[in-house]
Amino acid sequence: MPKPWFVFCHSMGGAVTGLFLERHADVFKKAVLCAPMIAPNTGISAGPVACLCAVACAFGKSTKRPFVSKPYSGPEDFDTSCATGRARFDWYDKVKATHPEYQNSNPTYGWTREAIGVTKKLLAPGEPEKIACPVYLFTADKDFSVMPEPQKVFISRVKQGRHKFVSGSRHEIYRSTDEVLFPWWHEILAFLAE
Repeated sequence: MPKPWFVFCHSMGGAVTGLFLERHADVFKKAVLCAPMIAPNTGISAGPVACLCAVACAFGKSTKRPFVSKPYSGPEDFDTSCATGRARFDWYDKVKATHPEYQNSNPTYGWTREAIGVTKKLLAPGEPEKIACPVYLFTADKDFSVMPEPQKVFISRVKQGRHKFVSGSRHEIYRSTDEVLFPWWHEILAFLAE
């Protein structure tokens, strides 16, 4: 593809992109991180969760879901979803109901272990400082999937980092109401056009 190259990523994609930018400083001209999973919100201290996942993975259960979770079981509940836009929620819920390949539910032991482990790598001494391109990080203000404080720490250490809380959004900012989504999206486009 012709340059310049930009990258837009969400959640765990933000963690992967952060690691990539720390190791390959000259690939992308700009990056947008949407509610990046610098640190997942596990609901309890990450230490015990990491230990449980390590033990499960050691016993060959890395692709299994934790015993407290269940597989996809039909329509999601809007009130506990990662979306605030009802129409966008309903549309995607119908897609998931009719396409088994989109019927994700809870993470596996292996995925959770990786998600917890990435925090230390992303925030290691000197790592965010290696990122050369401008980075705009957006934090959803009602996010129960990822923790906001590690996002702030990460972006504060990026030389050309910007940070913004997106009011009225949950983890999936792109599934917000029009009043939240469109100003946010236009801000991203303006950032990329600078």
